[in-house]
Amino acid sequence: MEDKIEVGWPQEIKKILDDVGYSYFWNEGKGSNLDTVVDKVNERLHEQEIQQWQAWREALEFLSLYSKVKETWGKKFVLSWG
Repeated sequence: MEDKIEVGWPQEIKKILDDVGYSYFWNEGKGSNLDTVVDKVNERLHEQEIQQWQAWREALEFLSLYSKVKETWGKKFVLSWG
């Protein structure tokens, strides 16, 4: 089990770089300053965390408003524009 973790860590790093849009650091980053790469990845991860939190907060605000409008459980007729 331990061997899989040791062997798999480079792929986890690659996945993080792919997720934050910095795949080129993995493919062509030989001349890149590692400190700069780490700073950029951390900044992007922080930005993504803020965006996810904002989306979560907006969803909660919407659900809070909806719960004030619809006080009982059950189907509700909703108009839709097709």
